[in-house]
Amino acid sequence: MAEMRDNYTPQEQKNIELVKEYMQIAYDPKHANAEAVEHLCASNNRFIAPNTFPNVHTLEEYA
Repeated sequence: MAEMRDNYTPQEQKNIELVKEYMQIAYDPKHANAEAVEHLCASNNRFIAPNTFPNVHTLEEYA
């Protein structure tokens, strides 16, 4: 993945790092909760996965 970093703009790299932070929190049973990821989520975000998570509609709910 180090080679791929050169292909991203600084903004894209920043976005990738934010996604990684979110995923680390969301998949850590000790930290997975809405409050832990709230600072990473845009207001009015939508999470759409009707087949796997039909009752989850936001990233905070998913976490």
